[in-house]
Amino acid sequence: MKRLTAINFFPAFTPPRSGGELRYWHLLTRLSRGFEVAMFNPTYGEHEREEVRHTPSCVETRLPKTRRYNAWHHFLDRYAGFSECSAFVCAMAGASHAEMRDAVRESAERSDVVLHCFPYLYDLYPQAKGSQVLAYDAHNVECRMARDMFGTGLRGRWATGRVRARERALARESSVIFACSDEDAEVLSELYYLDRSKIVVVPNGVDVRDTAPAKDMNARHAARETAGIAGPRPAILFIGSFHPPNMEAARFIIEKLAPIVDEADFLIAGKACQAFDGQPMPDNVKLLGLVDEETKRALLQGCDAAINPMFSGSGTNLKMLDFLASGLPVITTDTGARGLALEHREHAMIADEARIPHAVEEVLGSRLLRKKLAENARAHTVANFSWDVIAGEMRNVLEIKTRPRILILNDFPVTPVDLGGKVRLQAVGREMAKTGHPVTILTLTKKDKGRRIRHGAHFEELNVPRSLAHNLLDKVLSRACGGVGADDVSALRFCWLTPAFRNALRRESRNAVAVMISHCYLVRAVRHLHGRIPLFHDSYNVESDLKKQLYSSNPIGKLMLRWVMDGEREAIQRSAVTTCVTRDDREEFIRLFSADEDRLLIADNGVDTDRFVPLSVENRPRLRQKVGFSAEPVVLFLASGHPPNAEAARYIIQHVAPPNPECTFLFVGTVCGWFHQVILPENVLLLGLVSEEAKDFLLQTADIALNPVFGGSGTNIKILDYLSAGVPVVTTEKGARGIEPEHRHALAVCEPEGIAEAVRRLAGDLDERRRLAEAGRKLAEERFDWRITLGGLVQTMRETIDENSDYR
Repeated sequence: MKRLTAINFFPAFTPPRSGGELRYWHLLTRLSRGFEVAMFNPTYGEHEREEVRHTPSCVETRLPKTRRYNAWHHFLDRYAGFSECSAFVCAMAGASHAEMRDAVRESAERSDVVLHCFPYLYDLYPQAKGSQVLAYDAHNVECRMARDMFGTGLRGRWATGRVRARERALARESSVIFACSDEDAEVLSELYYLDRSKIVVVPNGVDVRDTAPAKDMNARHAARETAGIAGPRPAILFIGSFHPPNMEAARFIIEKLAPIVDEADFLIAGKACQAFDGQPMPDNVKLLGLVDEETKRALLQGCDAAINPMFSGSGTNLKMLDFLASGLPVITTDTGARGLALEHREHAMIADEARIPHAVEEVLGSRLLRKKLAENARAHTVANFSWDVIAGEMRNVLEIKTRPRILILNDFPVTPVDLGGKVRLQAVGREMAKTGHPVTILTLTKKDKGRRIRHGAHFEELNVPRSLAHNLLDKVLSRACGGVGADDVSALRFCWLTPAFRNALRRESRNAVAVMISHCYLVRAVRHLHGRIPLFHDSYNVESDLKKQLYSSNPIGKLMLRWVMDGEREAIQRSAVTTCVTRDDREEFIRLFSADEDRLLIADNGVDTDRFVPLSVENRPRLRQKVGFSAEPVVLFLASGHPPNAEAARYIIQHVAPPNPECTFLFVGTVCGWFHQVILPENVLLLGLVSEEAKDFLLQTADIALNPVFGGSGTNIKILDYLSAGVPVVTTEKGARGIEPEHRHALAVCEPEGIAEAVRRLAGDLDERRRLAEAGRKLAEERFDWRITLGGLVQTMRETIDENSDYR
């Protein structure tokens, strides 16, 4: 079992009470289901060192604070006037806590993961060693919290600066950061100039088994008695710790809300009550102070609603999860609802400060609204915020980062999967995971922000944004070569303009047992890999031939073509195996680059045949009619904005659609962008990009599919989609490349000038459409399912990894 060392500035007291204690205890004890967990934290100075075993594989070591902690407390209390500074004291005194430092380092050096919970004790173990993963569980944006707590005076700025320095160093050094909400993730990324792809949102959670609504009315009445809720008046609950945002919320309830909503009683529990000791209270406000677990459960089950009027702070409010899991109708602000994906009037009432009183009165006045909010809130919380679910995601990320894995590099993102190359890349990643190793796809993106996308249990995608300089160069090169996209070529030659990608590559390759470059455009980036790792090259086309067709003959175009040829040659020469999608591509690599035949493997494009259950040709028009579409024959053309596809679309518009006015021609995909300013025949419709559901519906209901391609290389993935969906296909000889002659009986292959006639004939011949549909589906299942086409590649990679087991 892999080992994880966790470092925190407070103990994992049980039962946990504050939000930090809850997250710390629940996450770490559940991580122990996949890791041997060792927790280290300081405790009260008068205590002895002790070990607490929370689970069979989770042990917490509590080490008593030294006198230096007390000295810092005394200094800050006397000269700074900070009301709550225990975390900051640990930051200042922890580095000199020799017993703590030695215990942490001894454990951490034997660990696969070192997890800092908060940045305050970062100095105890600031850097990962070897293939270790240094992780940061960011409960909040701590420098923002420090600013709110310490103020903006000279002393406050000094303290906030110390916290910010530690948080920045930890965030930049970490391989993965766990943030409590999307908002916190964005703030951390922007504040410290972080690669957003290494920040994973792992929200706060709740124990949905212990926190639940009362079983029936008798149980609810019993809960009200235990909580001391007397009489029929509605009771509205707020819980808050001694934390400035909570005290601000409690003050709002006491001074502004309770006097307006005088028909309800407001119960305030938690240490926040200490801020109002001795102050006069409205008659309908009751300060309960710190309550035990039994009373807290009774309050959650006995109150009529909950209020969370937060106006500052960061992270996710754990009390909100208690409210929601208990089936309480909740009134909150946007700040109070952050990180919980709540919808107004569906899961909670979300209002600004001025409208909170009205929202409370609306909830109290409508039994149906209370019932709806309560049921939806509970269901939403169970599905998304159970500690088991949340810790499982965190454990999955750490397992991917620590296990020997396969790293795939590409110059564009996989998601959304709207192009043939993206379909193949996703399928390759999915099939590679069958080697028993997790898979990470690392890509560049033109978006301003990076991201992490989970594709499966052990399959992730990381997108790193190109730098401003890199994006600018893309535009310059594209204009210089006549407006044709040049993003891939700039990635080949100028990836160094995006240092964040190089850093991500170094970080993610630490445990890699194999690296695959999709296309050849990131071949130079692999120079930054850790150690000697087997390299694979998955070629989608003969890029040199493709660029020769696309680029003009001007000097810049010729220079870029030479770059591509050099990059493709290097990719083939450096790789243990290069995969080709057709025999023709394989022969071209041998001709152009004198490639070693033994290192060229054919791995055709494929299709996920499980995705479609084809309709019969008779039922297709019937289904169209049910949704209000014409029963006349529908001819479908799916395509990206790739120039060969634009050429094919133009041919359809000019030579195929006009002679077939009885058919409706549907164009789907980014190819439509070429024709927005073109006058089209009445029977041609441009649908543009559509959702996957809409695309599948069109494939299920189309009568004929077209693929009149005249250029390009590799296998057309769209033709495999047609076959898998049982759509009869009319194609050119070039469009059928990659499909062996003995399988062409499943296609209507003809010369360009015969396409219009082939469409007319098929539209009127039901038997021939049925024959082609059945033959095409059978061919897809038996020859082009991804499990078949990529089977050889998976086996080769598995064997290569086994041969290089020293890198595991």
